[in-house]
Amino acid sequence: MNNFNPFEELLLPYQKKVFLDKSRFRILNFSRQIGKGHTCGAICAYEAITNPRSLTVVISTGQRAAAEFLKKVVQWAEAIKVAAPDIPDLNFTYSYDKVEWANKSRVIALPGGNPASLRGWTGNVILDEAAMLENDKETWAACLPIITNQTSGKKWVILASTPSSLDTVFAEKWFDETGEWSKHKCTIYEAQAQGLKVDPEQLRAIVNDDFIFNVEYCCEFAASQDVVFPKDLIESNCNLIVRKPSRQYYCGYDVGRTNDRSVISIFDNNKQLVEIINLENTPYNEQLKIFSDLNKKYEFRAGYVDACGIGDMLAEEIQRTINWNVKPFKWSASNKTLLYDSLRKALKEKEIFFSEEYKDVLVNDFLKIRRTIGKT
Repeated sequence: MNNFNPFEELLLPYQKKVFLDKSRFRILNFSRQIGKGHTCGAICAYEAITNPRSLTVVISTGQRAAAEFLKKVVQWAEAIKVAAPDIPDLNFTYSYDKVEWANKSRVIALPGGNPASLRGWTGNVILDEAAMLENDKETWAACLPIITNQTSGKKWVILASTPSSLDTVFAEKWFDETGEWSKHKCTIYEAQAQGLKVDPEQLRAIVNDDFIFNVEYCCEFAASQDVVFPKDLIESNCNLIVRKPSRQYYCGYDVGRTNDRSVISIFDNNKQLVEIINLENTPYNEQLKIFSDLNKKYEFRAGYVDACGIGDMLAEEIQRTINWNVKPFKWSASNKTLLYDSLRKALKEKEIFFSEEYKDVLVNDFLKIRRTIGKT
């Protein structure tokens, strides 16, 4: 029974290497979409069939992810049952959170986020997308007792994930130099070379962001923060502009008061920055008066006002009394990403220009904009 491996041929070489690794502590630094779950599902099914009464606990990023992982285990269980009908105890039942075989082995999939719910189990552990788990340090601490009891056989643990930031348990274990961990790494390019049907360059074009592609598909850990707009990208778009009265003008108004200043930026129809107005600790009625004077000077064709918090009132008042074409804008995670990506693309393609006189202040401000890599 211990030699039962009828499905090794269904695994690609990099997956088979993980499957055949019997180390107690294994860590998989895998690209997205190359079969982490497929491989770990095979390990779960094999463990259950070859070791009666065994338990493997899978911890995923949420209930939906746990259910998806369990589907892969079921697929393997069904395939093995068809491929090896003469082997006893291959019958199994399953529910949304558990697969159980006739030999009393179980695979249980649980959502992460609540380390207390992990206590009381004894068995093997798989942390699915370990770098993305909420409360990952507390979760890891809760997992250790699960694999401690060796009376019914040596328990093992697998950390499988695409990497994220360096301040995770996954990163800590990946860079551990004690020799305890058996490490497996596979980028999207390595997976393609070993038989995966995928076009990495097409994926790179779709992602259109080297930073994200390198983390998600090339197994590179991200620093906790990444500068969104490098200094040389801003400086390369600085030049002297020539103002012409016939140009059309557009504005952006970021509202602040005490902690952050208000800033009004004015561009012309050639995407050239014309003027920046900084308003530090300026009363809101004075800000409205300044904006009204600017509108008379430039006759804004369109614009946006930060409508979060107190800005909502200012945006409403500007539309009502100054210029209907200046619209409110509310920040969200999705439109921040869209805005920053669009601006970075415009800078790279030299579609937007800044006056030399504003270079220092722009470089200083742009360098403060950071992309933070977190669990989500």
